[in-house]
Amino acid sequence: MNGVETSVRRALAAHFVYLDELLAKTQAACGVARTSRLFYRYELDVPQAGLAAVLEGVARFRRQLDTFGSRWGLDLPAEKVLSSHALAVDLQFLDIALEEMSPSSLSGYGPLGDDFVLDYELLQQALRAEIGTITEALAQRPRAGT
Repeated sequence: MNGVETSVRRALAAHFVYLDELLAKTQAACGVARTSRLFYRYELDVPQAGLAAVLEGVARFRRQLDTFGSRWGLDLPAEKVLSSHALAVDLQFLDIALEEMSPSSLSGYGPLGDDFVLDYELLQQALRAEIGTITEALAQRPRAGT
């Protein structure tokens, strides 16, 4: 497309995907994705009319992104990522997050009782085992189309 280098189109497409992720968080703050989280972060204090206005604004925002992207030949949605890869990366980040909240890391916030440390270490072991089980299940999955 005239006036827009391929590398610029790719960068914009990636940025538009990020904007879409932020819009999904905005929808979550409106209660749209409330049931998908164990620890829901938001207390809804906006009147229904306000929530409706926000959600309508999100829809308009997305339409504008889509229209601009179509007009300038952006690869939207951005280049597809295999779900198997995304899941593997997410599982690695879960493992890192567990490590970052290890008992030794938590001790920097204050003293930890022995009973707590034992129970928390058992929780971490169980969660790491769950990550291992999920990882194994992903490795055993049949390839798409087979």
